[in-house]
Amino acid sequence: IVGVGIFQALEDTQSKKFDEISSIAAKYKLVGFENISGQQSLLSKSFSKNLTASTLNIELNESYNEVIVKLKSTLNYPELYILKFADDYPIQAIQKDLNKTALVEFAEKNEFIALENIGSQASSITSQDFSKIESNAANQIKVAIIDSGIDVNHTELKDLKIKLKTFRGGLSDEVGHGTHLAGIILKEADNIELYSYKFTNGKVGKLGDLLKAIFAASKDDINIVNFSLGLPVNTESLRIAIEYLQKQGTLVVAAAGNQNSDKEFYPAALPGVIGVAGLDDSGKKLTQSNYGAWIDYSIDGQDWYSLAPESKYKYLTGTSQSAAVITGKLANLMANDSNLSQEDIYNYFLEQRLEVDDNFNNLLGVRVRP
Repeated sequence: IVGVGIFQALEDTQSKKFDEISSIAAKYKLVGFENISGQQSLLSKSFSKNLTASTLNIELNESYNEVIVKLKSTLNYPELYILKFADDYPIQAIQKDLNKTALVEFAEKNEFIALENIGSQASSITSQDFSKIESNAANQIKVAIIDSGIDVNHTELKDLKIKLKTFRGGLSDEVGHGTHLAGIILKEADNIELYSYKFTNGKVGKLGDLLKAIFAASKDDINIVNFSLGLPVNTESLRIAIEYLQKQGTLVVAAAGNQNSDKEFYPAALPGVIGVAGLDDSGKKLTQSNYGAWIDYSIDGQDWYSLAPESKYKYLTGTSQSAAVITGKLANLMANDSNLSQEDIYNYFLEQRLEVDDNFNNLLGVRVRP
């Protein structure tokens, strides 16, 4: 157990502020610490010095109260950390005490994040009919998929150079969600450099791992990031990480969610994020798609035929697929004009507008032809 002495190596000028957290660490049995952004500050160096390697080797099936903390800081990047406590006390009590300290800007629960249609799929099939777009675009665009990973050994992908990073388990795609999205994006835009940041194995995916993937993408100078995932809670840490990514000039595309609800879904509903709802083959709202004034665009998300692990293929339906289509279209557009503004994007999709009159007008953004 990490005790009161964990922060004692810090400079005396900071000692009073860290004493508050030291007492909380002892009171609630702090057992682990992770630096989310990857930047080494005074705090992270002190933690690294005082924690043993075995302390940080947390097994996925062990139960802990995990809290994401942002420190009050003047640095040019957000100081975000995951603190792992024993589950002896309610997590709300830990958050409350941390939020009272002078050093902490906020403390919030390390929420679980869901992929957006992991169960809405047909059986995997074998086929050779998978055609990708041919492009003469001048610029190669960096496109990132933050998801379940990508099966780079797939017949359609094995000749591509795909950059892989994982923050949850191995590099393989255990559920096929990320691989399916990769295939859709490649159908829309082939002049891309594909990056995969795995934050979930399809069963376990947490906000902290998602945040680490976002900061990794910001370091890799990604042009467009696809988020076919989300949660119904507007967390401060996700908002801050997305803003940091956007400040690097990255376009963020996110699925609107599959709850058939008008409640905001994140990160799709965050400012500046391109939130994408789903349409069926007739251009009407996909049954399960979320809707609302917070959505920017909607496009066909029904029965998308794409890649599955082990060189197979399958059909998937949902806003995950819709978001991937928009991501691919934007990559193709950006390859010809790398300085796109939100107005440029709006005008581009407005030219492809699909006119359908139903009860969801103005609640699906601009409906775009597939």
